[in-house]
Amino acid sequence: QFRGAGVRVPFYRRLLAERRIRPGRVRDIEAFQATVPIISKRDVFAAQPLASLLAGRAVADVVTMISSSGLTASSFSLGMIDRAGTHAMVESVDRYLDALFQTTDKQTFVINTCAMGVSIPTSLPTMNLSVRSDKALALLHALRPYYQQFVVTSDVYFLKKLIEDGRKAGMQWSRWPVQFVMGGEWFPESYRQYLAGLLEVNLDRPRPRTHVLGSMGAAELGFNLCFESQETVRLRRLAASDERVRQAARD
Repeated sequence: QFRGAGVRVPFYRRLLAERRIRPGRVRDIEAFQATVPIISKRDVFAAQPLASLLAGRAVADVVTMISSSGLTASSFSLGMIDRAGTHAMVESVDRYLDALFQTTDKQTFVINTCAMGVSIPTSLPTMNLSVRSDKALALLHALRPYYQQFVVTSDVYFLKKLIEDGRKAGMQWSRWPVQFVMGGEWFPESYRQYLAGLLEVNLDRPRPRTHVLGSMGAAELGFNLCFESQETVRLRRLAASDERVRQAARD
């Protein structure tokens, strides 16, 4: 990837040339760490024409753009993805959802409440609502007769409002076939436990009926780069409750 970018991406090729770095001579991780400069979002997205950030300046090939959650115009990053990359993202997310929630066997609807226009790359039926808990709850009620389960995607801390608003509206979440995936921020295990209490679900059971999982990505690299599974959640919960496990992980 580094060598390819050094040859095909105009901005990076120029950066390396200015510092007299030849990509072909960087042959191992030690040389990479010692030679290749660290750059920031400000060096890239705020200071360069978009075409110079793409291999072959192929702006016309971009079909999907993903923006990060930067606080200012100079601190955000932008993922620019071609048709093949977009298709790969959809396939990846579909596999993830199927592995966790058996979406191939259960008719599933995705309700996306992520902010900032973030959409979920999936072939499953989806509605993008942004941060509107009222609309999300209304949609759940309207679609419940027609789907076997729902997957709600959300920013980490908006999910708390959504679940709390559902409780205030009289929803007994334990009776609803809803799974939750949240992203965008790190969260402590105590936060997940708080949500589990509102949902009336025991996450320590081998197969809980409801999952509350985290997913992380990076705008410039792709939507869903790493995610939790039922097994990793159990490990986190065990570590949170047992000092010996935390110590073993540190060692």
